[in-house]
Amino acid sequence: MKSIMEEASTIAKAIEKAWMQAGQPKDFSVKVFEEPQHNFIGMTVRSAKIGIFFNEPQSQKSESQSSKYKPKSATPAQQPQQRERREPRAAQPQASAPVENKPKERKPLQPRAPRQPESLAQNTAVDQTQPSETEQARPTTPVWSDSMVTDVQQWLAQTLSLMHKPEVQFSIEPSHFHLKINFAHPIFEDKNREKQFFASLATLYLQMLKQRYRRPLKGYKIILIGA
Repeated sequence: MKSIMEEASTIAKAIEKAWMQAGQPKDFSVKVFEEPQHNFIGMTVRSAKIGIFFNEPQSQKSESQSSKYKPKSATPAQQPQQRERREPRAAQPQASAPVENKPKERKPLQPRAPRQPESLAQNTAVDQTQPSETEQARPTTPVWSDSMVTDVQQWLAQTLSLMHKPEVQFSIEPSHFHLKINFAHPIFEDKNREKQFFASLATLYLQMLKQRYRRPLKGYKIILIGA
């Protein structure tokens, strides 16, 4: 614990001075040693004398202790000498063996085939596109099956019976993609009406064949010929 003595005209002023000198401590105690005396005019004859007692803060204690035990800076003589670092020497490149320049081998030139004249080339191209005589003379196989011909024959007979003309006779002749139907007697006296009727029947029978056999029947034709 520390103490500070202070004098002033009043006890309050003496306490304030001592408290400021002590560093404004929070916990402290005051002891009055002498009270002030004044004359009849009010002038101070004897000052007030007090003492303030307080504890030193911990921060100041630590600073004082650290200042006591502060290590001395090392002198240049005591500093360890730095060792000189030696840079590694760069490896010297080894002498490479001399490269022998070998002469390049030349490939023998191959003779080019002689060019044909343009007239011969055009003739060969035309000959390749044209079919041969054997292909032209090859017979074409019929594409109308027996079941398809029978179906058309039955449908046509039913159509004539519904028209009340069952006596009209006809013949069917399949020829590759065409199915020709020849009538022995005319169906209508008006030829234009008969042509329209034949065209309608041909379209109807082809559609019925496509649905039954589930085939596109591309190129197939039914031709009805009147008497």
